[in-house]
Amino acid sequence: MQRKIFFMYKLILYTAAASFFLTPAPAALAQSESGALNISFSEDPGHAGVVKTYDYAYPYGFKISRDGSLYLSNTAKNSILQFDFMGRLIKSYSGGKGSFSAAGDLTFDNDGMLYYASLKDLQIVKVDMLASEQQRFGGRGTAESELLSIYQIEAAFGKKIFVQDTVCGKINAYSSTGAFIKKIDCNVPGFSINQKGQLLYFNYDRHAGYGLFLADVNEKASRPVFTIGLNAVTGLEFIGVDYKGNVYTATPLNHGDLFGEREVNVYNSNGIHIANYSVKKSLLKRQFFVFGDGSLYSAETDASPSRPMPSKMSIKKY
Repeated sequence: MQRKIFFMYKLILYTAAASFFLTPAPAALAQSESGALNISFSEDPGHAGVVKTYDYAYPYGFKISRDGSLYLSNTAKNSILQFDFMGRLIKSYSGGKGSFSAAGDLTFDNDGMLYYASLKDLQIVKVDMLASEQQRFGGRGTAESELLSIYQIEAAFGKKIFVQDTVCGKINAYSSTGAFIKKIDCNVPGFSINQKGQLLYFNYDRHAGYGLFLADVNEKASRPVFTIGLNAVTGLEFIGVDYKGNVYTATPLNHGDLFGEREVNVYNSNGIHIANYSVKKSLLKRQFFVFGDGSLYSAETDASPSRPMPSKMSIKKY
């Protein structure tokens, strides 16, 4: 059944690619983008907004679902927007009584239930496809089960929910009912879940550099996968892993340039560097997404030093 779904998933993506997403597979040389899905920042219904008063000054991030839909966390307007692969608005998730308030990262479980991070309350909120709230868990605090920030959330097989708190340097694992399971120490932004529901994440050590680790919630200790090296990169962000086990990371090319570029590097499962991309840097908290077939997507804006507040965002494929 999973293989059938995966085949349909790829078929839909390839059909979309005929319009604006078609690119060859990653190569050893840097590549440029192949097309864009443009989303306007405006006050019109169905458009994303820009927040000026929070540290997350833009829509927080995006995800691509199994059917090829793009979901944008419309942080500024307390909603989540769903677009088809042609960029047409399909649905807007919103609600009263604080629902979708300052929506951050989002994910889906195997049943298609939507989870999103409320950056206002630092809670993980579960809603059904009618946008009706089902439960909340997490919350602001210093206890192991609580959070001081939410950078990324992912749903694993078995319906475990992983939540990264970059302020506290950890990833929390929760059950599908919101019960706290365990804390995994992690001081590098970003993580990934493999097909077995195991956690892949980087940690930085000042003696060894960046190391990739594999964790299972049922095991006490994490297992090392490979080490990049002490001086190989700086300011690393973990983007994700494709179906071949290739690992995608991003590093800023110039730390002082807010509107410069990032270098995306790809390593195989043995830690050997196999590809790189030069990508425009974005101020969105979650800029990148790796599709299962190895397609790299980047959310970029038209912001510049002369016009720091953008008018649109483009989802590009590299």
